Amino acid sequence: MNKKLLFSLLGLLFATIAHPSSYYGTWTLAGHPYVITEDSYVPSTLTLTIEPGVVVKFAANTSLTVYGTLNAVGTESGTITFTSLKDDIVGDTNGDEGATSPAAGDWKMIKFSGSNAKGTISYCDIGYAKSKMYQKIKEGLKGGG
Repeated sequence: MNKKLLFSLLGLLFATIAHPSSYYGTWTLAGHPYVITEDSYVPSTLTLTIEPGVVVKFAANTSLTVYGTLNAVGTESGTITFTSLKDDIVGDTNGDEGATSPAAGDWKMIKFSGSNAKGTISYCDIGYAKSKMYQKIKEGLKGGG
């Protein structure tokens, strides 16, 4: 997995940057927030697991396409958040001290595509996307929470 460390202008905030490539493995609470800077994907034979409490922020007009498996299973006390990079309620990741505000459509979507696409989305908050979720599969996606 390709990761870089982002320092805010003040050097006080840390974030894991998800650059354009394939993602799989586990995104942990210790490594969050994760920032997707360009359109990214989960390969058809692999799995991306996101732990409870993790925040995933999307830069403008970016998306995550799942060709494999996405397991984003939060808990009542550890909701997983998918949101705009401008959303400072879950941390000022972009270091602008609230100078920008999130809005609907800031980032594109989480998209499930292809015959191998499946996943579990539970106890997740998806905010400020153009589409909350797009699914090109008939089975394999479970929701809840």
